[in-house]
Amino acid sequence: MQTSRHVYLIGFMGCGKSFWGKELAQALDLPFFDLDELISELVGKSIPRIFQESGEAGFRLLETRALHLIKDMDQSAIIATGGGTPCFSNHLELMKQNGLVIYLQTEPKLLATRLKQEKENRPLLANVPDEQLETVIRQKLEQRMECYHQADKVLEQHSNHQDMLAELLPICKHWLQDV
Repeated sequence: MQTSRHVYLIGFMGCGKSFWGKELAQALDLPFFDLDELISELVGKSIPRIFQESGEAGFRLLETRALHLIKDMDQSAIIATGGGTPCFSNHLELMKQNGLVIYLQTEPKLLATRLKQEKENRPLLANVPDEQLETVIRQKLEQRMECYHQADKVLEQHSNHQDMLAELLPICKHWLQDV
């Protein structure tokens, strides 16, 4: 019988899943996993290279494999997912059966500001001109909104200075204690 309970952070790329996930894991003394980094380690390739060689469909298959590896772990952990992770296959259902899913909802303008400098590492945004970035983000968010809002908790983020850890910590402590 599985005794581990995971906390999955979901949301659009650039919302801070990895940043806040590391902070949360440290505060709770739990391991942290970035799903994209795990996928990259599994196949020995960068995410952009995986997209280039296998396309999004190939990447999503690897993502499913990585989620199952995490699901089968004996210890609870904090997991930062990719932006599209919960919206493909039955990933959201798998995460909800296995843990607490928290959506870090972030304003498109803030996401565009954060992502502008790192587009080359984001295959779905790499070829988007800067002046169209916020519009493309809004469109992609609209496509994913129904999925994202099925999370167990939704936390809104309005600025770079907001302390999400102060909001995440009590939710996660309470949930992890209810094992």
